[in-house]
Amino acid sequence: MPHAPPLGALLRQYAAGSALACEPVDQGLLNRGYRLRTTRGRYFLKHHFDPETAAPEAIARQHGATQRLAALGVPVAPPLPA
Repeated sequence: MPHAPPLGALLRQYAAGSALACEPVDQGLLNRGYRLRTTRGRYFLKHHFDPETAAPEAIARQHGATQRLAALGVPVAPPLPA
């Protein structure tokens, strides 16, 4: 899987199975995104690295907004805890 981030610990933490494919998403402004396919499902993996969006408080705000959108019926990928 070229360009794939280190996934072993992350997959074990969420019991997400073994990685089958991890492909970078070419679109995005501040962070890196990956389409991740495992033996247990498909995921969108977001790597927060921009200083303005990588702070824990900023990530918590973004996750809260995503959860509110999901509650309104907007099709979003909900964040996983931790």
